[in-house]
Amino acid sequence: MFITRAAFSHVGCPRRSHNLARAPPTPRPRPTMSFTRISSLAAHAAATLGCSLATASASGEWEHEVVYDVQEYDESYSLNLANNADATMKFCFALTDEASAHGVHEVENSCHADDNDDLVAISPFETATQIVSGTTYQLTMDPDSWFSVFNIEFPANGLYAFFSEHGPAEFTFDGGSEFAILKDGETHDVVPAWELTSADTYRTNPSSRRFCRTPRTRPVPASP
Repeated sequence: MFITRAAFSHVGCPRRSHNLARAPPTPRPRPTMSFTRISSLAAHAAATLGCSLATASASGEWEHEVVYDVQEYDESYSLNLANNADATMKFCFALTDEASAHGVHEVENSCHADDNDDLVAISPFETATQIVSGTTYQLTMDPDSWFSVFNIEFPANGLYAFFSEHGPAEFTFDGGSEFAILKDGETHDVVPAWELTSADTYRTNPSSRRFCRTPRTRPVPASP
């Protein structure tokens, strides 16, 4: 006997009334964020924005920006570079009022990395050149030596923002390590009072405050 699907549905199976209407799901409460967590995220965002703006403020094509605290202007200083990169390098000193990103930003427009017309040439191992704030200079390496020394003099003590076309890491000797570009009259390394690192981290010497460190926040438990 042939049984249709309709007939089979009625054989031995009592008809049931199915209520297809479903109650709407109970809305789940939205997770709330604690004030502490909000404050932490806001601080992180502010720090990131501040570092980004400071990084973006680097003037033109300068690859290296630091601030030096010159305290013995009556002595000759020197820029020391190993001949292991480009044959020339532009640089500029600009007198500023503070060793910080703000201090660099205030004077960056006085130094022009793209200035090729009014460059002041400096040769190695010559009489000290008097530095003029905001003037762009160009060093030319000694092709017959692995190491070049450029003698300079500052007009007065103070904080000087230093901009250079290349960073110290590009002027090291083969197998050697990075060394300080600026030295004082007794050939002691002059440590920057402030510098911008490649990881967007601003740092100062151990006796100074740190700027724009990458924020590290501890996990904050969600509010009950």
